[in-house]
Amino acid sequence: MKTKCFEKSSVRSKPADEVCPRVIRHQGWYCDSIQSEVFRPYIILLPHGRFLAAYSEPWNDYLVVDVDGQCVYTTERDAALAADDFARIAAEQQIEYEVKENTRIEAEDRAYAERALAFTV
Repeated sequence: MKTKCFEKSSVRSKPADEVCPRVIRHQGWYCDSIQSEVFRPYIILLPHGRFLAAYSEPWNDYLVVDVDGQCVYTTERDAALAADDFARIAAEQQIEYEVKENTRIEAEDRAYAERALAFTV
């Protein structure tokens, strides 16, 4: 998936849950295994009644936009629903990455502890 980032303050945007409050009944998708951070779906308002699907990450002030496939929408609702899916998929991928990375770090720590123990014996 190809993405592009825009600083929030440089674009006109709305949270997707404010565009479609009856359909999107949350303010984001958990992006970590302890459920403390979320990727929040947004729409970016373009000129001439066009919209982009995006999401915000909790650790920076950018909106991430999917530039693959259909990336320009003609209704706020379509863009909000696409943004919600985009944020959900990105959050799931982030959690998968976190789990793999934690597993790798734990394996390295065990190997280091085993080497240290073998060296002291």
